[in-house]
Amino acid sequence: MPKQNLQERFQQLAGIKPLYEQLGPRMRNPRPTGPSDDKDDSLDTTWAQTFGLSDDNTYLIEDLTFEMIKKTFFRYYKNVKFTRPQTDEPYYSDSVSFPNWDDSSTPIADESAWQKYQEEIMNSYGNVKIQLNPGADGFDVKYAEILDGKFNQERDKFGKGKAASIQRDQERGWSID
Repeated sequence: MPKQNLQERFQQLAGIKPLYEQLGPRMRNPRPTGPSDDKDDSLDTTWAQTFGLSDDNTYLIEDLTFEMIKKTFFRYYKNVKFTRPQTDEPYYSDSVSFPNWDDSSTPIADESAWQKYQEEIMNSYGNVKIQLNPGADGFDVKYAEILDGKFNQERDKFGKGKAASIQRDQERGWSID
């Protein structure tokens, strides 16, 4: 018998069928990243095509929408923190963040945040490619990566300057905390 995780075991003891068993074999990992275990490989692309998403999660930033982001990161965007009265759009507390050139990141918690981020990137770097990583955990792996030489050069240059500044401060005996 294959090893079960604790949640599956509790569901089994309670007589509850896991959702992936109720809805089909692909629901355990609805967005596979590797070869399919099933004989029908069309299931891998059908999920992406159903939601109008790219199979490799790479888009031109101009073509990417907030709805596509929410569908790609389906494990997030569940908790509505508040609703903006001006637009009646929900603002999510469990959003993902996208990279900036200055080594910071911008939380994309609602449509307005996405439009502002999209506009800032396009004004500075043009219609760049952006790759989404729905398997990211936010600590070791980034949710999104901008695939543009100019953007990445500026980010790397900023990072080197920041590291040099921290090193100078340490050499002077200043705290960096």
